[in-house]
Amino acid sequence: MKEKQLPSDDSMVDTDLTLGNVDEKPNLVVHRSSFKDLFAFTRPRHVLVIFCALATSLLVAAGRTTYAVLLGKVFEVVAQWGAGSLDPADFLSQITQWSIYFVLLGAAMWLVCSIDIALWVVTGELRARTAREILFSSLLGKSTAWHDLRMDGMASLMVGIHT
Repeated sequence: MKEKQLPSDDSMVDTDLTLGNVDEKPNLVVHRSSFKDLFAFTRPRHVLVIFCALATSLLVAAGRTTYAVLLGKVFEVVAQWGAGSLDPADFLSQITQWSIYFVLLGAAMWLVCSIDIALWVVTGELRARTAREILFSSLLGKSTAWHDLRMDGMASLMVGIHT
């Protein structure tokens, strides 16, 4: 009996699975991942969300740098007061001014960090959805014989994915 070769359209693993060798493990050739594989499930409509997430990440980094600068200014005022070059009224005035800046920075950072984490979660969920859709459509495109010949229970996996 002539063995029939099943098509393999997996992008990461090539298999040589024939109908005649059901009990044998398929020959697997694993390919090395590259940097572009990180974006395998990124679609053009996802790029705007990714750029917005990168922009908010830059704002978060700028906010943390600003916090360090403001903290340095407060220590500068404290050092001047400790050296005796500021009277208590000026010290209180300057500390109050820098404290207001801290409150404003804290509120802005709270807002920007919330938007940042939300955008990164949305980005991940969009890619996960794309991966699920591609995987499911790929599994639906396989022949029934391919599913039946899998040793690791593809039938139950298909039922689990579909429901």
